[in-house]
Amino acid sequence: MEYADLGPVVGLRNEISNDYLRLGHVVRFKLKQANKAIELYAAGEKVEDSLAPAFAAADAYQFDLHDKAKALKEYQRMQENVQRTLASTNDMEAGFARWAANWLTFQINYLKTGKTFSGTIGQEDIGGVGMILYFTAGAAMQDDYLGLAPLYRLLKRGASPNGQLNPQFNRNEVGQELERLPPSGVTLLNTVMLLTLLPDAEAILRYLEKHDPAGYASACFLAMVEMVDRQAATSREAALFLPGLAVAPLGAANPLRVASTRFFREGKVSLNTQADPRMSTPEQTWNLLIASLKSGDLDTAMACLTPGQQAKFRWWTQTPPDKLRSMAESFTAFSMSADMGEIREAVVIRGKQAGMVYFVNVGGAWKISEM
Repeated sequence: MEYADLGPVVGLRNEISNDYLRLGHVVRFKLKQANKAIELYAAGEKVEDSLAPAFAAADAYQFDLHDKAKALKEYQRMQENVQRTLASTNDMEAGFARWAANWLTFQINYLKTGKTFSGTIGQEDIGGVGMILYFTAGAAMQDDYLGLAPLYRLLKRGASPNGQLNPQFNRNEVGQELERLPPSGVTLLNTVMLLTLLPDAEAILRYLEKHDPAGYASACFLAMVEMVDRQAATSREAALFLPGLAVAPLGAANPLRVASTRFFREGKVSLNTQADPRMSTPEQTWNLLIASLKSGDLDTAMACLTPGQQAKFRWWTQTPPDKLRSMAESFTAFSMSADMGEIREAVVIRGKQAGMVYFVNVGGAWKISEM
């Protein structure tokens, strides 16, 4: 602790905390000792203040011990920690924190009232859950406390360099393996790729409800199906997060597509993943930002920015309208300077100074990622 700020120490604490977390999972899921697992999760959080062990502890209280009061207390404590992360100017941290804040709101509401999620799922919701899946996919394959290594090895071997999957999965066998798993948000997080291989839509929806009764995470995950299809994403991306889409039956009869369609048709959840047409190009986004600042429309102005930039320019919300208008009017020129595919660079002139603005394509809308 004397050298807590040194880079190697920070990395070591992170490693030790993760080891406590993984050990806790083994004790919880293999030895069936939830209380001991919670002690290990707490030890990991003590080494490094992290959301992962806090989530694992709350999850154990909710699903293993059925202690709603203690689960609520843990989730509410997580909620307070997430509020601090929302101020991060790092896009990844801010995006994750925003998704986690939403998830915690609906999770807490479910435990208090029994009401499942209802509302609209948008691109930011999908982006947040996609980020989580990206970082947990590797861990799920390495740590076998759920006894699923044979399925993950089959999944890994089935992927070819072009992203296609060999149709060698027996969906019924996958269903039998997943059916034996105890209900848990941790279980769901580590089996998302496999659940896409369940035999039919009914099995998929039943599995999601078992491990995510609140429903928000399930809604975000199922919305990824529409997002992937609408953007005509490559088969490599589909095979990475949603391997079931690349295995027969394909097309509209695919169980995951059927499950997604049913979920949004029958539930109280709507889907809005269309990109804002006002941000179809970097130039349009810039013009929209300037016009919004001039008119005092801060909601639209913030929508032009990525999550990290929204945190960076949160001071706009405390700035008088006339000063925002004056600032916007001080920009006198804008020109594109570089095209790097999904990233674009532009030069802006403010007074006698030139500056750089960077844009990133987020689901078809060009957002400002740095300026």
